[in-house]
Amino acid sequence: MASPAKADEVTSAPIGDPVAAVVSGPTNLDALKALVEKFRSDPECEPLTAPVFIQTLSRILGSYQGEETLPKEETEPEKIAILSAQLQCMWLATRPLANRMVFAAEGFIPKLCTLLRTYLHTPALVTPLARILSNLGTNETEELQTLLAQEEVPTVMVDAFRVHMENVDAVEIIAYCLQNLSSHPTVKNILLAAGIPALLADALRRHQREPRLLIPLCGAIQNICWDDVDNRHAMGSVGLVPLVVEALRAHLAGNPQKEVVTALWSAAEHLREECPPNEEAFQACGGLMTFFQAIQQLQLLGNAGPIVMDDEEEVDEKKKDKDEEDSATATTTTDAAAATTTVTTTGGEAATTVSPPTAPGETETEEGNGEPCPTCAHTS
Repeated sequence: MASPAKADEVTSAPIGDPVAAVVSGPTNLDALKALVEKFRSDPECEPLTAPVFIQTLSRILGSYQGEETLPKEETEPEKIAILSAQLQCMWLATRPLANRMVFAAEGFIPKLCTLLRTYLHTPALVTPLARILSNLGTNETEELQTLLAQEEVPTVMVDAFRVHMENVDAVEIIAYCLQNLSSHPTVKNILLAAGIPALLADALRRHQREPRLLIPLCGAIQNICWDDVDNRHAMGSVGLVPLVVEALRAHLAGNPQKEVVTALWSAAEHLREECPPNEEAFQACGGLMTFFQAIQQLQLLGNAGPIVMDDEEEVDEKKKDKDEEDSATATTTTDAAAATTTVTTTGGEAATTVSPPTAPGETETEEGNGEPCPTCAHTS
């Protein structure tokens, strides 16, 4: 197999040992792993912010594009480990926004898609590839989103989602990537055509008791439903409304976390908005009582910003009955003209703010006017 980079590339690199460790991976796996750990602990360090390092990573990625250069999982496990570590370096290098633009300019995206398609059944490579594409898929720049929509990224990520549905770690990363990608209208259409509603329903059905998966899954639901009634109908047609309510009910019965309760609440609200069939499904599956229980739980957990729930008179009646049964107390704010139960959650609006699995730097895009939902811009 051809070496991932030529020796003269090492000697010509002006930023020293870190680049040498990356490009000489076949003979220095331990050093490559140490470099990954260094980058993890110090995301601002050189050479992560040096353009020449991105160019070096681009040459490495390019060296894996021919079939004869691709390591075989069954017979070359160490070379797979090397490629995985190199991809982790690329993932860490996509954290700064300026680097993401360089990645796009260097032609990384189609190369990453080719690798992901080739190694679709290899979790050790799918995970770092999904992390890279997730960071590139943030809604911080319209140019990147447009570029991603024109590439194979959405369809190959849906395929990865389908293949790794049982793998909790892979589903988590892929779901964050789908959440980020789904902020762009063109990508939403591609995801819908690729069957994402049924896959999101399947993931909720399988993983409703995995809190770390619920946040990105709900984020993807919100983004796809955002500002599009037709999409809400499509999402509701596969049974997502009762699945979201059931997941919320199950989470409330365990050890509830504010961020997860808020994510599930917001996903249900996005599905219901101006969509009568989804509203009917919500009422039929006991969503109203579950929302009341969520209100009480959010008050206990502490929160900041209002969520306003409809059908408040019915909620007040059920609240009274529940208070008599368990002596629980709940604070409600009632408007003199129309009873409005208000609780608080992050952001002051019914939109979820979530964190990816590793320490993120988050930004948000303002709501309204067809702008991306503010659950989208999350770097891992």
